[in-house]
Amino acid sequence: MDSITLILTALTAGAASPKVTAVQDAYTELKTLIQLKFEGKHIAVIALTEFEKRPEIWKAPLEEELRKTGSEQDEKIIVEAKKVVALSQDKQITTGKYNMQMTGNVQGIVIGDNQQMTMSFGNISKENR
Repeated sequence: MDSITLILTALTAGAASPKVTAVQDAYTELKTLIQLKFEGKHIAVIALTEFEKRPEIWKAPLEEELRKTGSEQDEKIIVEAKKVVALSQDKQITTGKYNMQMTGNVQGIVIGDNQQMTMSFGNISKENR
């Protein structure tokens, strides 16, 4: 993942994170570091603020401002972005009831509590149908 994508991912994860203190603290620190880079650049500050509300619209302008200010090369920003992403992923895993990741061919799946499923593979005789 390139630095810009990492920063945007961290900003998205931090904004969407439940109010978990560790994630919010890291997210606040990341935003503070970026705001320092954006100091005196009104459009950049607006892009950062609005990205939190509507990332699909403000992604391109924020990305441009991150590049203009060299934020993607700032080691403190990169470290904090990695921290936000790591913390938010940890919280998603521990707060979610089901965390499914499937690779390869899946022939049947049931997700939920108290589920029951019968599966038959291959030819089934007419008597057993």
